[in-house]
Amino acid sequence: MATVFPPIDLFEDVADAKDLDALLALRARTDPLVSDRIGPALQIPPEERVYGPGAGYVMAPFAYPSPDGTRFGPPALRALSFGVYYAARDEATAIAEVKHHRIAFLEATRAAAQDFDFEVLNAPVRGAHFYDLRDRHREFKAVYSPTDYSSSQKLGAALREKGADGIAYDSVRREGGECVAVFRPRCVGPARPVKNLIFRWDGEAITAVLETQRLA
Repeated sequence: MATVFPPIDLFEDVADAKDLDALLALRARTDPLVSDRIGPALQIPPEERVYGPGAGYVMAPFAYPSPDGTRFGPPALRALSFGVYYAARDEATAIAEVKHHRIAFLEATRAAAQDFDFEVLNAPVRGAHFYDLRDRHREFKAVYSPTDYSSSQKLGAALREKGADGIAYDSVRREGGECVAVFRPRCVGPARPVKNLIFRWDGEAITAVLETQRLA
């Protein structure tokens, strides 16, 4: 997974649910908006959250639901909105997925040339109730649409409501790649960053994806 979300460090700083309320109360003394910013994540049942090292990366997509929605997650302003953690089986597929969506955003906002920093995460995904859409393109043609997410969002909401942990599916952005959409934080982790990447945008296209290393 290449993450585009700032990690939620509150979940890194506690060991379990009973400690979170105390930490929130303490942080609220200096940052009164902290609860508002992570409100969606706090609505997740405590038993479904993750805590401790790496938890911030996992909880971030659930704290920041996309305003426009994602493939299996409805837009943030809808009543049934929820966050979804997306990951790919391999790094090349993760880069292809992130690159596609970043380009769409940069083109829409007419962004000037600049570099974007990303972290590549390594995190196991587990769960007993994942719905498998791999190799089922004909059966789920609308769900695999590269541009229209209306059908896939309806499917995601319906499966999540029935208790699904997530959906395994073929990447739409890289042939042969496999992805997973996770509905419940407890199914992910621990997550750890393994490398840093720079996506170089020249104002019209992402011309390079560069790996960076810390010198000291």
